[in-house]
Amino acid sequence: MEDVMRLVPELKIWLSNVTGVATYYRTSGLRTKELKTIKPDMRSFPPHHEVRFAQHLVQLCGAILFNLDGCLKHWQKICDAPREYNTKEVSSAKGFLKLWQPTGVQAWLTAVMVDTCCIFRYIEKEAQKPGIIIPDILKYRDTALQKLDIMQTEPYPGGQEELLTKKIAELHPENDEAVDNTPRRTHNTNVTTFRRGKQPIRQEVIDSSRNFLQTRLNEEQTEIVTTIINLTSAKRAIEFINIALPQLESSGISDKQAFIDAVLENFTEMLPDTHIPARDYGVRLYQMLRGSKQPVTKFLSGFCVLCPHSMTVERCVSTYNMLFSNLRMATSEKTLNDRLLIHWNGVPTSQFDPSPMVQEFLQKKQRRMNLPNLSSYAERDFVKKFFTSDC
Repeated sequence: MEDVMRLVPELKIWLSNVTGVATYYRTSGLRTKELKTIKPDMRSFPPHHEVRFAQHLVQLCGAILFNLDGCLKHWQKICDAPREYNTKEVSSAKGFLKLWQPTGVQAWLTAVMVDTCCIFRYIEKEAQKPGIIIPDILKYRDTALQKLDIMQTEPYPGGQEELLTKKIAELHPENDEAVDNTPRRTHNTNVTTFRRGKQPIRQEVIDSSRNFLQTRLNEEQTEIVTTIINLTSAKRAIEFINIALPQLESSGISDKQAFIDAVLENFTEMLPDTHIPARDYGVRLYQMLRGSKQPVTKFLSGFCVLCPHSMTVERCVSTYNMLFSNLRMATSEKTLNDRLLIHWNGVPTSQFDPSPMVQEFLQKKQRRMNLPNLSSYAERDFVKKFFTSDC
């Protein structure tokens, strides 16, 4: 979402206005108390985001739209009684009152961004499931792209924009707002006003979101995705072997003869059930993993831990909790530490996120591109305590 906001000039001033409302109430207990008096069921404005930016924006914008009627009454109350408030307070209330009218561009763009952020939140949540692998993300990405197609020219069904439009139609049935839908190129990216009509802004938001999602998997991941798809789709043992042999060296498997023997002996048990959909790559891969034997198990396990770079730490803790609750008695401390190291030092996922800011961060130091150092964490006191057998 940060990259989309950098590409659409109007979103900069929009975000400043949104955070301005949240800051206005969060920094003053008196203002919040007055707003709660006017709207008892008000929603609190969330603090700054910590993990998922899209999730934070959905909560923040949702709170503003839900509290908007109460906020407008509160600001109008301040403007109607200037003697009870200082000049700065009255000036701020007048500015908010003018900016946040339900028929204005600011409220409309807030509703549009809630619907857009919900699509990104859908991908973020699905991509954090414990058993997801990279090809599965393609399925969720395609679903998100179809949702964006629905938003191209009309409000998303059941979304905030549709609700806001119905609300305006009920309150102002005579209001037929003239909207300039003529696209105009904006050369100055440091805009401070909404200089374009609603449709050009909507179109640029949707196009920027589509471009970001379509380039989500960069060229370095294409080979990995293709390999996983081909492995899970293999119908014969020889097919599986031909696909896997070029990947053995990168998986740390040197005995090719033992690998081939393990595949030929157990491929029948490894084959996914016929009722599993062809595109359900995660389920097919895990079923092949359960029916395999070493060293094929080691080879397939490497594909199971590939995940988006920004989620490695969360996936690490999630994997530990899953192992601790279900397989704790049958799993050694070394195995748990090894899996933790895979999540923290996984080189194959280091360039997964093509966001410019992420790539710039990853390329600052060469050590981020090195192979995992097994002694980096295994001997740390806090890691030993984290995996203590007394838990």
